[in-house]
Amino acid sequence: MNHIRAGAFVGAPFGRFLAHLMRHSELDPKEQQALLSLSGQTAQVPAGADIVRSNTTIAHAHLVAQGIVECFDEAKNGRRTATALFVPGDLCGLQSVESPRVSWGLSAVTQCRVVHIPHDDLRQLAGIYPGIRRAFWKEMAIEAAIRSRWIGNTILKSSLSRTAHLLCELALRMEHAGLSTVQAFALKTTQGQLAGAVGLTGVHMNRVLRDLRERGLISTDARTITIRNWSGLCDVAEFYPSYLD
Repeated sequence: MNHIRAGAFVGAPFGRFLAHLMRHSELDPKEQQALLSLSGQTAQVPAGADIVRSNTTIAHAHLVAQGIVECFDEAKNGRRTATALFVPGDLCGLQSVESPRVSWGLSAVTQCRVVHIPHDDLRQLAGIYPGIRRAFWKEMAIEAAIRSRWIGNTILKSSLSRTAHLLCELALRMEHAGLSTVQAFALKTTQGQLAGAVGLTGVHMNRVLRDLRERGLISTDARTITIRNWSGLCDVAEFYPSYLD
């Protein structure tokens, strides 16, 4: 692990986290600087490796600096299901600051760089700065809304609709993070990993993606998703992005 201090390079990863928070929360200059002055330990995590094991007590929150991280629930027999994906700029499991015994786990979907931030540091900032405290509350509310939407999609929607919804959500969140536009974004996951995120088999996911391509809604090339018809994809997905704000 390498020690990093974000104030030295505003662009990433803490600068991206700050920009992410300021999409939905007002922070004064002192609060902004306090967030940019956070420090943590950064680690390279290979694809498929666990970052947090389920049903453990943790002392850090986890800021995604690079790659895609999956939050998962795990059964006693070891079977897992994804409950959310995190992209660069997201702080995974912020609720663990006050509830460090977690039932969920985190795993690297792709090769990732993750910054481990001590709970004590985040708790101290929230205690000193009201704007940061409100931003953290809002961030936890958005994370809860994402998980709720994923559960609803799994129960209520067809495989086509929930796959379209995932692509819409990722496209918009990647754009918000400054990584791409909704027209095209890199998705360095395997087809099997994408299938797992929406509760499908790899074979079924292949058919769903083919259907989306044949409808003229998307095209795929070397793990890049190009959205050809944003409004059409949103219609298939029943995607209403207000839950992300």
